[in-house]
Amino acid sequence: MKNILYIGPYRENNGLGRSSRRWLNCLLSDKSNKICARPIYLTQNTDFHTEDIPDFSNSESCSCSSYDYIIQHGNPDMFVYDKRFGKNIGIVEIETSNIGHSGWIEKINMLDEIVVGSSLVKESLNRDGVRIPIKVIPEPYGLYDYENKSNFFGQNQAYQDTYIFYTIGQYFEKKNIPAIVLAFALEFDETEAVRLFVKTGDYYTDNKNLENIIKHEINNIHKAAKRYPIKDNKIDILCGLLTNNDIYRLHNSSNCYVNAVRSDANGACIIEAQKLNNTVINTAGIGSCDYLNHAKGLLVESVDTNVYSRDFYSHKTFTIHEQWKEPNVHSIRSCMRTAYENRNNNIIISLDDDIFSYHYTLTHLL
Repeated sequence: MKNILYIGPYRENNGLGRSSRRWLNCLLSDKSNKICARPIYLTQNTDFHTEDIPDFSNSESCSCSSYDYIIQHGNPDMFVYDKRFGKNIGIVEIETSNIGHSGWIEKINMLDEIVVGSSLVKESLNRDGVRIPIKVIPEPYGLYDYENKSNFFGQNQAYQDTYIFYTIGQYFEKKNIPAIVLAFALEFDETEAVRLFVKTGDYYTDNKNLENIIKHEINNIHKAAKRYPIKDNKIDILCGLLTNNDIYRLHNSSNCYVNAVRSDANGACIIEAQKLNNTVINTAGIGSCDYLNHAKGLLVESVDTNVYSRDFYSHKTFTIHEQWKEPNVHSIRSCMRTAYENRNNNIIISLDDDIFSYHYTLTHLL
């Protein structure tokens, strides 16, 4: 039996928190090891009224006199090295390149090894000066959760016999939602049987106010595209949190997931969408490309550009020194058109479930 101490933001209700819970659930699935867990808080997003959080109290109450592994999950500026532990491992959530200015490389190099979610992140960190071993291990998923999700999310008449594009993400620069809306508005007119569903939110803005802001931006886009006024702009907005089951239902009710983002590390939503056999539009050159099945995936052309973002929760994240991708709006349009024109080509995606399994993760992690 190995004694393992896991430290991560698993009590936060955001992308990093969900990632942390996946990793902790995976570790706890191996009953041959003793897992002790300690939460850290990188943000104040701890509202869980829409999500069932596993009970980690037993792991939080246990302790050992010594540990064979300490696993720290989060931003590198939180990492510490303790020589009393057999192995110090960091799980690093990095989405941009050129982070050498941040001081994170020095913090990473203190550890024995790190784990990242994609080959692109590994290559970037090696360029920036990481000298310790880097393992590429995707987040562990209980992919059986995505089987037999037959309930649909949209039941109104507008969704009947309609091809549904959809995107999920916070209303931040990174998620590039205005560009997705612009591409959709320019590419399709009111005579075509298509809709765009945007599930979004903002940790710092009331849901109703955010919905009004987005609708105002959509109206401006339609004015610029000279498609205003129109009776129905075919774009539906939902602001706020959804339960995990409602996220599954949204995937199951839609046809094409649009991940035309500027950066990501693993691409949880494209993995979920592909598991439910949806087409995926994905930005070229980002971390989630490692897990895109190209039999039914479409790549958006992009170029490297410096990060310029108001959205950050640490003064060392998403700074102007870093780089991410700028997706080409014309290419987003082209991918949307291709997906729509090929809507009747029912290609069954074979997603390699093994690399997302708990067994795969534990075998390669420890």
